[in-house]
Amino acid sequence: MLDPDATGGARRVTGEVMTFTLRSSPYPTPEDLAAYERIHPGFTDRMLTLTERETDHRISQEHLQTRATIRLAGRGQFMAFTVVMILVGGGIAGVLTGHSLVGFAGILVAAATLVGAFVAPDIFARRRQRRDEREHSDIPSGQAPELEAGE
Repeated sequence: MLDPDATGGARRVTGEVMTFTLRSSPYPTPEDLAAYERIHPGFTDRMLTLTERETDHRISQEHLQTRATIRLAGRGQFMAFTVVMILVGGGIAGVLTGHSLVGFAGILVAAATLVGAFVAPDIFARRRQRRDEREHSDIPSGQAPELEAGE
């Protein structure tokens, strides 16, 4: 077989067969593992111990992240409640002191905030669910699947 070289000429290459094996695994093949064990006794046990430690570490990190997310959500709810109560209190104070337009606006903003916090997510979730159902449905809406003869 001729193989062109960098100068544009040709050079002879011997026919050598190479085989490649592709694997997708974090662990060596059993044959490689046995070879490592011969070279370094206890290698397999050390590798498995490291894998177990890594798994434990990832699980603990996920727990920490979950707890932090829950604390953050609770803090956000508390702050939102505080803001809404200040708006309601300011609105009531405005109405009681003769500033009915400003007081009504404060109460209206507080009500809109509550609607946005409690009603809007539910509406958006329903819309998303309907859209996902339409996108992932194999059957067009309003049509039943037709059976072929003999079924």
